Order: sequence, then C-alpha cells, then structure tokens
Amino acid sequence: MHNVQEYINSLKNGKIIGFECNVCHHRWLTILNYCPICGSNDIKDVELSKSGKILSFTIQKVVPTQLQDKAPYLIAIIQLDDGSKVQARIENFNNNTDLIGKEVYFEKGGEEGLIFKLL
Repeated sequence: MHNVQEYINSLKNGKIIGFECNVCHHRWLTILNYCPICGSNDIKDVELSKSGKILSFTIQKVVPTQLQDKAPYLIAIIQLDDGSKVQARIENFNNNTDLIGKEVYFEKGGEEGLIFKLL
C-alpha cells in the first residue's frame, strides 16, 4: 500500500498509481485500506490507465492563488479505460462546453494533482 508521497512521486514519473481489490477487481485512486465496493482489505497497488473519457466537468473561474494564471480552467471527472474514475484538471481547455464523452490523456501530475489533455 503506497502513501501520498509515493503517489506524488509516481505522478511525476508519468504513472497513475491506484488500487485494485483482489476479491472483486474494482479499481480506484483514493488511498483506502479497504475496497469501497466489497469492503475487502485484500488490495494491491496497480498502475491505472492514462487515457479515458470525460463523464462530467465544471469550469473553475474562482481559483486558488497559485492557479490564478490558469483561470478559468476545467475540472473533470474522467472514466479511465480500465474502468476507474479520477478527478483531474484539463490543461488545453478551450471554452468548448460540449465535452462529455471527449477523450483525454494523462499529461502530468504532482502536488497540483492530475493534469489531463483533450485529444
């Protein structure tokens, strides 16, 4: 089971490390000691997919000070190709509001979280 710093380091190295339940095979990103679906604590670290599709999104116009130069930006819920879901900032947002179902790819990450790009 990895910790937050190991997760951040994996993002900096181009990998999204999450978890998979050895019982029901559900995959997720949040650090938990048990499967959120079946409750099993038989879990392992796995590398999650780097591509997926936008399920939902919001446009952030009021943003933290450290992201002022990025505003407005888009935060999306993404269903990765392996079935897991993540929240990420979309780097190349162009004010298009027809984004549901659009394909995205993991660009980078670190302390600022996950950053994806529209394909």
